[in-house]
Amino acid sequence: EILGGFEVIVDRSEARRVEREKQLLEERIARMQRLEAVGTLAGGIAHDFNNILTYMFAYTDIVQGLLPEKSPAAPHVEQLVAAIERAAELIGQVLTFSRQVQLDPHPLDLGSLVKETAKLVQGSLQPSIALHLDVPDRPFTVMANPTQVHQVVLNLLTNALQAMAASGGRLDVRLHDEVLELGDPRVGDSFPAGPYRVLEVTDTGCGMDQRTLDRIFEPFFTTKPVGQGNGMGLALVHGIVTGSGGTVLAESRIGKGSTFRVFLPRVEGKPERAEQPEPDAPGDGLRVLFVDDERRVCDTSSQLLESLGYRVRWFTSGSEAIAELDLHADEYDAVVTDLRMPEVGGLEVAAAARVCPKRLPVILTTAYADGITPDQARAAGVAELLLKPFRKSDLARVLHKLLA
Repeated sequence: EILGGFEVIVDRSEARRVEREKQLLEERIARMQRLEAVGTLAGGIAHDFNNILTYMFAYTDIVQGLLPEKSPAAPHVEQLVAAIERAAELIGQVLTFSRQVQLDPHPLDLGSLVKETAKLVQGSLQPSIALHLDVPDRPFTVMANPTQVHQVVLNLLTNALQAMAASGGRLDVRLHDEVLELGDPRVGDSFPAGPYRVLEVTDTGCGMDQRTLDRIFEPFFTTKPVGQGNGMGLALVHGIVTGSGGTVLAESRIGKGSTFRVFLPRVEGKPERAEQPEPDAPGDGLRVLFVDDERRVCDTSSQLLESLGYRVRWFTSGSEAIAELDLHADEYDAVVTDLRMPEVGGLEVAAAARVCPKRLPVILTTAYADGITPDQARAAGVAELLLKPFRKSDLARVLHKLLA
């Protein structure tokens, strides 16, 4: 005989919400760890390739200097240079993704840059695609490298247009401010709280499934046919944004489209104008001490410098270069040294050059920045940071800037 009863109702909606947030955070951490591992591997390979490209560039510069005017071989050498430049661009994208290359950041107006980039893609719009900009008429200042941020915006817009190529649609580009709270489930506990500038790019294209969405920031991953993309576009976006202290989020649904949100730390103040590059000039017999553990880099680079009018002595060992400075520092006008060398590295060579009576200016070259920023290099006594692969014109420019 049942004398009575009661019913218990438990609201598990909050528990489900917490569990879902935990799952999203775990997925994000796993994805970031996978990207970090891929980036480390790619960066190591890119380092070796950049050394090779440095002396490939040097040999083409040497050959171009030896060719007579209107030589029938000149167009072929130009094609070779173009191929090396394309390889250097690809390696640069890999290094940017792995955050092993850093360029000087400046305060820049994200709004102006977005408008300029939108004008570039406007001319290639299909009649079936409508582009809508929502960019307020006030400065949206961020601290980043203008060239890199331009690549971010251009890649996001290009990807969106390609997603709508078959069916047409609408592309919305929006800028707004947002304050992220600590522990926001979209970015995780480790991402700094604070005010951010947000670039939002939304398309109504084909969309992506979850498996694709999980891999879009991996280098060389692409869903495009062979020959229609190298899979570095979104990897480059990820590397630039995270290297600038921000993050990029993506969401998508098959048949509905995609939205990418780029968060960059907000900066107050006016954007800076880019400085004009210094003109190139001959060496006029000035003496340069060149140091690199790659013999071919030393050999070809010294030939380039000599063709500019510099007198060069080179070493493949940091310790030998320091010994030379101890004995004959007064015979030199500048030092060009690689950063990463066995036993004695470029920063130690730079320190030796800066304590000698002439306080020789030092140019630090590297196949990748290896965590050192231009500001950190200058704090260590380095006058200029020159990234490989460099050209004859790059050497001429930085040496003229220091010695003119």
